[in-house]
Amino acid sequence: MHRNDSGICVMQPPSTIPSFPHFKKPSPVGFYSIDTNLDFQPNDRELRYLRLPAAYQFPLNLNEGLNLAIKKDIGIGDIDNILKFLNDHYKRIFLTRNPPEFVAFRGLLRRIMCTPYDTKQDWCVRVTRFNGTFYLSERETDQTKFERLYATEQQRTFCAYGFKFEQYCLSKCPSKNPDVSEPVDERAEFACVFQTRLESLNLLYSAEMDGIMSHDTVPLDYKEPNLGPLKFVEIKVREGNVTDRKLYSFLRYKIRNWWCQSFLVGIEDIYVGLRNDRGFVQNIECMKTSSLPTLNNQNFWDPSVCFNFLKQFLLTLKSIMGHVDSPFTMYEFCFNSTTGRISYECFTNKERSFLPDWYMRRVNESVRTQQ
Repeated sequence: MHRNDSGICVMQPPSTIPSFPHFKKPSPVGFYSIDTNLDFQPNDRELRYLRLPAAYQFPLNLNEGLNLAIKKDIGIGDIDNILKFLNDHYKRIFLTRNPPEFVAFRGLLRRIMCTPYDTKQDWCVRVTRFNGTFYLSERETDQTKFERLYATEQQRTFCAYGFKFEQYCLSKCPSKNPDVSEPVDERAEFACVFQTRLESLNLLYSAEMDGIMSHDTVPLDYKEPNLGPLKFVEIKVREGNVTDRKLYSFLRYKIRNWWCQSFLVGIEDIYVGLRNDRGFVQNIECMKTSSLPTLNNQNFWDPSVCFNFLKQFLLTLKSIMGHVDSPFTMYEFCFNSTTGRISYECFTNKERSFLPDWYMRRVNESVRTQQ
């Protein structure tokens, strides 16, 4: 099938930095958990509290129990978990003055935002518009599938270090130290759903959250969530003593990803474990999200470019798909890092639909009751 050109070309970042678009502070509107079986749970069972290791515990051994970890080892999934949340909260979320126009995972939005600077990474986004809302779901490309399946042992180990460090810093109870003797469960997660506005665009997205900062246990009600007072934190680990080449890579790529990831959910503090090449964390530093764009006077990337590109892409979706309102019409937008262009195809067969039947019934039922 012929692929159409979207009109978006990304060969290099603009020479003139645009002004930062208006972005409303993201508001958490709900939560859910994913258990070790990767099943959706309408509760806060996987919520964790920041409880940093005491001085006597250092250095932290990130290799401890590495072979016992419960691995995730899956590719890019669908958006069913967001839809399950929306199914339970449809009236509260959609029957309002400003219902969401776009629904996605934060990770996908971050990937799109980084495109002007990350021009070696292809991506594909499936989009359908149903009852006025655009649903975005990432499709794994051949490139990302190859990278996942054939990751080196070192790459897998470094990824596992991140999960182990989270276990050292996050506890099920704010008054108790984490149990670092049990196997790390890479599958379980606590996710929050956020709503915000980018210029005139209303966005809703789900994001895995590492933990919150609180001295007391916070009771959360799934049916009537009140997450406003919560202070979320992000946990990261990186190599401490690095060469100039590794510092260059850290400032150009990793810091940009950290900033986009944290800024999208309003996280102010990132706790970073500094490890050596043997996997031992010597100390922890707290980095302010607001400081990342100017860290070490870097000029590799600019937040304004990232957010303006996201805005441009979403506006392009509206322009191309504005006439569509069917769960069985799916557009696939793909970024080719070699040409720097985003092209798209339109599919109208039911087999291509990625919205499950139970969710479509929920939307149609809501439409009927409004008539």
